[in-house]
Amino acid sequence: MEPVPFEIRPQIDDRRYLRREFNPDLPLMTKLYSFPKYRGMVGDNWMHWHDYYEMILPVDGAGRFNMGGWDVNFAPGDLLIVDTLRLHGVSSLSGPHRSLVVLFPADFVSGGGLLGDAAFLDPMRARPQNVAPMLKASHPAAPKVHDALLALHEAASGGGSARERYPACKLQLLTVLHRLREAFGVVEMDGRAAAREEAQRERLRNVFKLLAERFTEPLSVAEAAATACMSSTVFREFFKHTTGHTFVDYLRDMRLAHAAQRLRESDASIADIAAECGFCDQSYLHRCFTRRYYCAPLQYRQVHQPEASGKLSKKSVTESKPPCRVA
Repeated sequence: MEPVPFEIRPQIDDRRYLRREFNPDLPLMTKLYSFPKYRGMVGDNWMHWHDYYEMILPVDGAGRFNMGGWDVNFAPGDLLIVDTLRLHGVSSLSGPHRSLVVLFPADFVSGGGLLGDAAFLDPMRARPQNVAPMLKASHPAAPKVHDALLALHEAASGGGSARERYPACKLQLLTVLHRLREAFGVVEMDGRAAAREEAQRERLRNVFKLLAERFTEPLSVAEAAATACMSSTVFREFFKHTTGHTFVDYLRDMRLAHAAQRLRESDASIADIAAECGFCDQSYLHRCFTRRYYCAPLQYRQVHQPEASGKLSKKSVTESKPPCRVA
């Protein structure tokens, strides 16, 4: 099967949200992806989230994967598990890469509202705290999981209408989730716990919406906590547990990502970019940017806009010696 080329940069919005449109007759996607621009898809700048579940099976290429508080090495055959609303991404990647990716909303598994059906999602959302979001290729359950994933992909990409493919796809996905449930073990969730979890997810959606609308403005932890209907203390812990970042760090990183984009795509002055992206002044942007990208803003612009190099002074070009981190 031929892989589908994929580039993440154009897909992520200001909230770091990666949108997917599912067919209502078969709300499932399976794709074998290649990543021709993989060098521009790694690092903190491309961490993202979504409100559907994802499983990633690397076929070629090893690397390092980050989700929430987890940071794990992966190799071909290791299955990566992505929970909804969790900030995640690849922090390093060695060489060209291909992966089989499976995407599905929770409703595809538990749309009937039955608690028994929701239990199939336990490997995605209710793993024990000491269990990483990954099934190693060396795990005894891996061969059966791989077989079910391949059968799922074949069912999803086979002939016939979406409605005709639905039963086989649902069966194979539930088989994968059942195998993972046996491999991981789970923390049992009763109806009230599941309802609390969904309420927390809705609160986090509201926070991400607030960030998307106001990340360039002064925005305090207290304001974000109020949006989530939490105290500041509870919110800090909740946000760090869910995203793996403090709220202050996450907000600053959003501003830095926007500043980097403006440096790549515009000729606006550094002072104007600092003001536009929510930094109090040019000096503060310079300090934060240099810590994140290992070079000053002007040097970063020179790397990403070579045609602009003639406009830069000698001092601007040489003000920071370390090489820029690719964004």
